Amino acid sequence: MNKYHIITYGCQMNKSDSERIATILESKNYQPASSENEADLIVVNM
Repeated sequence: MNKYHIITYGCQMNKSDSERIATILESKNYQPASSENEADLIVVNM
């Protein structure tokens, strides 16, 4: 199973966007990784 890690910088809108991205990824069968090293996909939201 693929895993993702999201790094969020900036304002609260970025945090909201990152939560939306996580929801989309999870609907595509991605699971959150506990660290960047375990992730197959890393998203940097600035």
